[in-house]
Amino acid sequence: MKKKDYVEAKIYLRVLEVRLKKMSEVEMARRLNLCLCYFHLKKYEESTRVYTDSKPDEYRETDAYYEYFILLDVFMYVAFNKRCHRGKETFT
Repeated sequence: MKKKDYVEAKIYLRVLEVRLKKMSEVEMARRLNLCLCYFHLKKYEESTRVYTDSKPDEYRETDAYYEYFILLDVFMYVAFNKRCHRGKETFT
């Protein structure tokens, strides 16, 4: 993610999924990063799926993650509105 190589980051994040399922805070961070990868790769439907399938509410107010959730919320809003303004199918 730091190198902005979102294709490679996505691969690593998907591989780690099975190993991190039982560590909820780490799994939440993995899903957050995966959602951002999909967004940067312009795979908005996948980004939305990961975002809506996640249960981030208990971490939203955590200092370490607060700004990332704000950023992700803005990304999702921008992606949704761009799709609407172009007259294309919206997210479900």
